[in-house]
Amino acid sequence: MSIASTAESEINSWSSSSVDESFTPINDIKEVIPLISINNEQEVHRVAYKTLQQCIDLLRCLPSDDKYTYESKFIPSSTIGKHVRHLYDHFRLLLESKQLKEKRKPSDGNIDDYDDQYYEEQKDESKFWIVNYDNRSNNIPVETLRLTAIKRLEQLQTTIINDCTFIPFNTQIRVDATVDSEMLMDPIPFQSTYGRELWFCCHHAIHHFALIRVICAEQNIVVPEDFGIAPSTLQKRYKMEHNS
Repeated sequence: MSIASTAESEINSWSSSSVDESFTPINDIKEVIPLISINNEQEVHRVAYKTLQQCIDLLRCLPSDDKYTYESKFIPSSTIGKHVRHLYDHFRLLLESKQLKEKRKPSDGNIDDYDDQYYEEQKDESKFWIVNYDNRSNNIPVETLRLTAIKRLEQLQTTIINDCTFIPFNTQIRVDATVDSEMLMDPIPFQSTYGRELWFCCHHAIHHFALIRVICAEQNIVVPEDFGIAPSTLQKRYKMEHNS
């Protein structure tokens, strides 16, 4: 398949009569993040949008709302909704942090506002971009209400398009993490970057898609062949099929 055909196919896959236009920036994604990306920032923002869209498409195709909260027999205490809430929270905690809201898209469109010097000279740690993925929410509507989950995922897509594509990937982030359930000290800080964390959220979501795939199989729900499969695995499969 040619690059042009692939691009056209992907554009069509983003179009659906059931899409709520007020929350899904389909037209914006085509303009702001080209399908044939010209740099790494565009590519990973496009993949983040596309990963969320995979989840949205699956939720729309569930035959009934009770499938969303069905508790797995193979993965104890696990539901599609719990996995969606979990992966949603990771994106939310990265993209809707207080520090990002304050420093996100420059008003004049000048990406130099995110220059590394700002972070190197910053003395007030309260202004650092800090992410703690342990600050997740439990028992919220995203976990139990399929339509609410769709709306929230679409809002994340809007945030990516409107607020995040200007952020350089080397923008520094401090990730605080609880690394042991018995630890008595404060969460351990790790130095990271925006690009690394955005890709982590995508990769993390794909792994949870794999678990969602199992729960769907239990309920005889068919999912796309590439759902929950890592990009590197799909790439290897493609090469094997076309080199044989």
